[in-house]
Amino acid sequence: TWADLERTHWIGDGKPDAPQIAYVFTDPNCPYCNQLWREARPLVQSGQLQLRHIMVAVLRPSSEGKAAAILKAPSPEKALASHAQAYANAHGKDPDSLGIAALTRIPLSARDALANNLSLMTAMGIRATPATIWKNAQGLVQTRTGMPPGLLESVMEKTGSK
Repeated sequence: TWADLERTHWIGDGKPDAPQIAYVFTDPNCPYCNQLWREARPLVQSGQLQLRHIMVAVLRPSSEGKAAAILKAPSPEKALASHAQAYANAHGKDPDSLGIAALTRIPLSARDALANNLSLMTAMGIRATPATIWKNAQGLVQTRTGMPPGLLESVMEKTGSK
């Protein structure tokens, strides 16, 4: 499972040499994905955690175009951050109008990456976003869906940084 995650087309958020890495299946229209992105800022910015966002398009018709726009941006990391910031600052608006503009013509490479990401998500039995996957202190792969209380504390248990 971990090797399959490493081979996906993910977008890094944080330092590659962070002591903790977590993969996150992320839909650009998911409010809980955005909440996870916001709440992880202190850990990511301090270099303790790298989130590796695996983009999927499962929630709304605009999800595929938005995810493709992020993947095909000159800097997917910056595009994801800009999208997340705009999404966080737009309270009460239609989700389709939040964040990055959806591509209307999706390049085949983005379509393939999104299909492969969704295939892995489905094969892992994951049916909701965000889905966060990390290794605990014993090296065992852990998975949580949604934004349950204490998620980031559980992710960071390995490093002792809570």
